[in-house]
Amino acid sequence: MREKALRNPLGFFRNQQPGFKELPSLLNLLPHPTVILDSVAGTIVTCNTKALQYTAYTRAELEASEYTRLFPDFQFNASPTNADESVTYTISLRNGLSEQVVVESTPLDAERHWIILGFEPLTRYQKRLRNQQRQQDYLKVLLKMSQAMEITDPDEVNVAFLEAGLMLTGAGCIALYRVDPGEPQLVKVRQAGKDIPLPDTVLASDVGRNTVPNFWAQGKRIRTGLQRIARASGLNYLASVGIGEENALFGILIAADVDGLPEDNLLEMLEALGTFLGTIFQHDVLINQLRKINLELTGKLTIADTILENVQDGVLVLTLEMKIQRLNPAAELILGYALDEVAGTDIENVLIGTEKLKPALKLGLEGIQTPSLGKVTLHRRDGRSFPAEIQILPIEQNGSIGSLIIFLRDLSEHHQIQARTQQLEQRALLGEVTAIFAHEVRNPLNNISMALQIMDMNFPPGDPNRELVEKMKQDTDRLLHLMNSILTFSRTADRQMEPVNLVVFLERLLLRWQPRMTRVNVKSEIHIAPGTPMIRGNEQSLEQVFTNLFHNALRAMNDGGGTLSVRVNASGQKGVARMVHIDVSDTGIGIPPENLEVIFNPFFTTDPQGTGLGLAITQSIITAHRGSITVESFPGGGTVFHITLPALQGTGSLEGKLPI
Repeated sequence: MREKALRNPLGFFRNQQPGFKELPSLLNLLPHPTVILDSVAGTIVTCNTKALQYTAYTRAELEASEYTRLFPDFQFNASPTNADESVTYTISLRNGLSEQVVVESTPLDAERHWIILGFEPLTRYQKRLRNQQRQQDYLKVLLKMSQAMEITDPDEVNVAFLEAGLMLTGAGCIALYRVDPGEPQLVKVRQAGKDIPLPDTVLASDVGRNTVPNFWAQGKRIRTGLQRIARASGLNYLASVGIGEENALFGILIAADVDGLPEDNLLEMLEALGTFLGTIFQHDVLINQLRKINLELTGKLTIADTILENVQDGVLVLTLEMKIQRLNPAAELILGYALDEVAGTDIENVLIGTEKLKPALKLGLEGIQTPSLGKVTLHRRDGRSFPAEIQILPIEQNGSIGSLIIFLRDLSEHHQIQARTQQLEQRALLGEVTAIFAHEVRNPLNNISMALQIMDMNFPPGDPNRELVEKMKQDTDRLLHLMNSILTFSRTADRQMEPVNLVVFLERLLLRWQPRMTRVNVKSEIHIAPGTPMIRGNEQSLEQVFTNLFHNALRAMNDGGGTLSVRVNASGQKGVARMVHIDVSDTGIGIPPENLEVIFNPFFTTDPQGTGLGLAITQSIITAHRGSITVESFPGGGTVFHITLPALQGTGSLEGKLPI
């Protein structure tokens, strides 16, 4: 049987294998030209239609013919031993020509008697492999581009897209150029791939017409300045596409190589990549614009919130349903309500007391502003009424009224200030009248005093009228002293200011007071910090200040003696004195707490012989020196007057430097 098969293998195959007629149809399902060989007989058993078309033989010419007719150099023993392996052979065609083909051999049985040979032209095989690789590259490119869309760093985005472009186009290098806003040129942003000498800048006129794709290769006509640069640089080809719209060019994308060949669809792939980059650029521009707008809006909102939180007038924001949406702190303070308590409440349940509000709100809904409702009376949360001024302002949003704002001003403090101002004006007028009165009265008093002295001299010794005249003289002296004090109080601000050295001034003043202190058993102490600065003041006025303070201190210590202390130091910033502090203290009986608040009021005194103007004049003089005076007292433990005066700023050894 084996010998019969060797003599007539085709007949044996037909007799032993059912369905032989259908075998060529089955082979036609294969994608490439295919033949079945009998390795024992060395013949072609059958083939599919693609093999006949490719070789130009007929089926009758091939079936049962020697396999060397097609594959003259094919050796069964040299063929691959593993299935689905490929080897390159030469195939002979019917027209006498030959071509290189890639053969895939697959044995049909364990003894390798029957072998299927599928073959494909080498060029087509290589192209198919390239296309398969391209398909895989396309998938990688799509994945890389999708990942690049999620990158926020613009430079990293450019790198990712250019790397994807290399895979997509197969070019030697790809470069991205962006339009320079200040110059008619494009600047290279990034280059990927081979180190090909592409220019750093390209004139806009060298690119060509905006977004029109351009391709140039060696031997082709030069159309743009960029192509001229490419030829001068020794490039094999150069392709460029614009990024952006016709009249809004963002940049250009360039693909080039010095030795490789361009892909057939290079421009189309480059355009697709440019479209992606253009979308990203537009997205970045939009994002930057939105960020800028958001930053501006945030700044405006911050300013508005700051104003709203710090403005002295109350501000109420209402919805179109007349519900309270927002209150600022001033409105909460004026009305006595917190925002959490009245949010969503009808405005008429909060602003109570006026009938003018409702019509004005209706006008506000129509877009009509009410600058002022005039003076109205409203009620706070606790029921107390207060005068107020109301203004209603409609807020327009997207062409229609979106909300209403009510500005509320509490006039009660204004009325108090107005009343206080009137009171001060009246006091100022009274002060002027009093000063004029004191000046006019002083001359008649002097005349009366002189007349009383003459009368006293004319009475004989022991005359009972002399005692009456003496009492009249004392009353006259007291009135003169009072008039002089009033004139001093009214003229405090008229004194000329000069530099005063407190060290010399206070030591000299205490030296003058020393005999009187000795008589009442009072010791004096003075402590002046080194480097104490000078002040600007009037020595005559300041002498009256400390005379009043020393006099009060001695009177407080008159019964048992004590200690009068004067302490001087300075304070400031960065080594420069700003203020001078003077403390005058005694160890006397102290001041009752109820008198501390009125001690500086004019005509307040606890001394039957005093005028009550001493401390008032003292405070007035210190105020005229732009300083301040306060008092601390401890009943039974002494009193301290704190005086603060501005330091003299200037040059010299006493320029106001703080001690180190």
